[in-house]
Amino acid sequence: SLENGAYRCPYGRFSWSETTIFDRGTFSPDIALKRADLPRRREQIKPSSQLAVTPSAVNLRGMDSLEQYLSERYWSEDELLREVRADTAERGPSIQVSAEAGRLLALFVRALGASRVLEVGTLFGYSGIWIARELPPDGRLDTIELEQLHADAAEHWFERAGLSDRVMVHRGAAVDVLATLPGPYDIAFIDADKEPYPQYVRLALERLRPGGLMIADNAIRQGRIVEAGVDAGIDGIRAMHDLLASDSSLIATTLPVGDGMAIAVKGL
Repeated sequence: SLENGAYRCPYGRFSWSETTIFDRGTFSPDIALKRADLPRRREQIKPSSQLAVTPSAVNLRGMDSLEQYLSERYWSEDELLREVRADTAERGPSIQVSAEAGRLLALFVRALGASRVLEVGTLFGYSGIWIARELPPDGRLDTIELEQLHADAAEHWFERAGLSDRVMVHRGAAVDVLATLPGPYDIAFIDADKEPYPQYVRLALERLRPGGLMIADNAIRQGRIVEAGVDAGIDGIRAMHDLLASDSSLIATTLPVGDGMAIAVKGL
């Protein structure tokens, strides 16, 4: 409807100015409608009763201060985790999970009461430390790493963390090592080369117990997953999403944590 020169819909008001910000609802405060994006004629605007708007995640202003506020309360790193991150930055690629993703992994381990966890992609052991700290004394993390330098570093940091008694670093190509690890596992976490993600997911799901949890990092890839053919890694992640979404035995979703975490629960 037209009100004081502006159109009103259930999620706010907009006018014919160059840019307009929705003033309520679940829209990002930064979303603006450009004149070119609007219909050329006012008659083309549907009445508010016919507008279909899908709410989306809120992108809040002041994200830096908000992240600091939440980090201090929920996913702050201790000195050892900061040392692992610094060592990774100095000697390897800084591609470990974010601290909030690490905290989420730890939460899943505790929530499921997990005692056996599979990880594909160890790097320097950062995510593995978050996971293994939540395992019971007789629990076990089997983590797979192809690069020898990374595997050596991870073993060092697991020992420094006092976790070497419950973590086994397996060296080699993930597909080859997975063939030697029958499971069953409570949780499988995948954070390795992206092109074979569908294969890793299938192998991980085969090794999960009924009701087990499969988690894959980099599921959003900074938003690039919406375009096919960008590169082999993106296509691998897209194929993983297709696999998870089409398998009726799973209940799956993706969370915008870090670079995105795809999560699936195996059927009972």
